[in-house]
Amino acid sequence: MGTCYLLLTCAVNKNIETANIIRKLPGVEEAIPVTGAYDCIVKTEMISDDVKKFRVI
Repeated sequence: MGTCYLLLTCAVNKNIETANIIRKLPGVEEAIPVTGAYDCIVKTEMISDDVKKFRVI
């Protein structure tokens, strides 16, 4: 398995809440809330085909 990084956007001022929820999902090593073009950077241990199936709604 390789490490993949997902760049996510979420609702305004929800980056910390979103990161906390994503951290609990299987396969997620870390979810870091950031400010800028993206709101959260997620580090996963998924192969790229599995990442395509990774969705947070």
